[in-house]
Amino acid sequence: MAENKTKTRDRSSNLEDILQEREHLDQILDKEFRKEMTILFTDICGFTEYTDTRGGINGRALLLKHNRIVLPQIEKHEGRVIEVIGDAVMASFSIPLAAVKASTAIQKALSEYNLRTKASNRIHVRIGINIGEVLVDEAAVYQRLAGDVANVASRIQTEAGPDQILISKSVFEKVCGSEDVLCGFHGTIRVKGKVQPLELYRVACGGEDIVPANNLKSLPYQTAAKKQDKQPLTKIPI
Repeated sequence: MAENKTKTRDRSSNLEDILQEREHLDQILDKEFRKEMTILFTDICGFTEYTDTRGGINGRALLLKHNRIVLPQIEKHEGRVIEVIGDAVMASFSIPLAAVKASTAIQKALSEYNLRTKASNRIHVRIGINIGEVLVDEAAVYQRLAGDVANVASRIQTEAGPDQILISKSVFEKVCGSEDVLCGFHGTIRVKGKVQPLELYRVACGGEDIVPANNLKSLPYQTAAKKQDKQPLTKIPI
């Protein structure tokens, strides 16, 4: 009987040690690996069709032109290219505004390229941006970032049209107090695994039209607009 009590105490003590060690490891994860990051996703519109009709070599050539335009803009705005998967690019930024600046710079650079290129070889991309907590493992060869943020950024990107930039509500709220680039409410979407619909906002670039805030029924947008003394559009500096 006494032996059983001793074993019970030992198991209890071991469990306490394990839980303490777990708490210590959680603290290390939070301090060293868990970070808030802004994730930018880009994708070339119509690339599969282009490759099917023009051939793999022409498709590869188009990708190289795309990369020479897009990747330097990401690095110029202090972003980091995480992955290039076919015609899609995933990049991370520590500052949300830097991601938005990079996205407008990308669209501007592509627009300038398209002006001097025949229609069949023009490059149009859609961009989605999201922010949230991720686990960052710098030593990892694959899956350097872990978290739902990238999945949602990719999903946002699929909702954008050619030459458009869409951002999540959380990104919008981080940048809406800035000036010079217009943002407007775009709509809501359902995302797998999310209970609430996701609100999206569109960043204007070039001559793109933006719906004025006073025509919107989105309370979060109207609340954010108050930061600009009830101006109908939010501005972000380039």
